[in-house]
Amino acid sequence: MTDAKWRWDGNWLVDEGGELVLGYTSADDGLHGETFDKRLIAAAPDLYDALAILWHRYKALADSGDAGFWSAEETDEGKAAIAALTKANG
Repeated sequence: MTDAKWRWDGNWLVDEGGELVLGYTSADDGLHGETFDKRLIAAAPDLYDALAILWHRYKALADSGDAGFWSAEETDEGKAAIAALTKANG
């Protein structure tokens, strides 16, 4: 995952240094979600980082026993976090 923040510059997704991450061509009529998709794509690195941090803290709490004992990896939330992080990492 990239360490840089992403932003849209017209139809080009660029990192903080202006390097091209993704080109995007759309006839955005405001009705089909292209604007939302562009925001979501640009936020992907931040969302990944936030999920990774939350997952590690959640797992540490589960492993510590301070809130009872359970296997974080076996919960629905844990499985979802692991699946999303794995998908992002390829």
